[in-house]
Amino acid sequence: MILRHPKEFKKGKIRKITTEKGIFREPSYSPDGKKIVYRKEHGNDHQGYTFCENTGIYTTDADGKNPVLISESGSNPVFTADGKGIYFQQGKKYFEVDLSGNNKK
Repeated sequence: MILRHPKEFKKGKIRKITTEKGIFREPSYSPDGKKIVYRKEHGNDHQGYTFCENTGIYTTDADGKNPVLISESGSNPVFTADGKGIYFQQGKKYFEVDLSGNNKK
């Protein structure tokens, strides 16, 4: 996954976040810019299914280290305003979890 850090956006700098192969979607930085939440997709007919294991919603440090699986399914993940939780969608429902994926509301 390649992403621009909000502080580097105007400078046009981009950096590689992970070397893991896969289809990564919907990345979003935490309010403090120290973490990223994203969705790893299960694949599709257009892009294939080869590297699409361990799908779900993940958080990682902004440098790509320490990925943590938050939910095995879902989409549209974003951090809460205080950065202590994550909102995401499953079907037509929206949920909030803490940064370890627990306390689903």
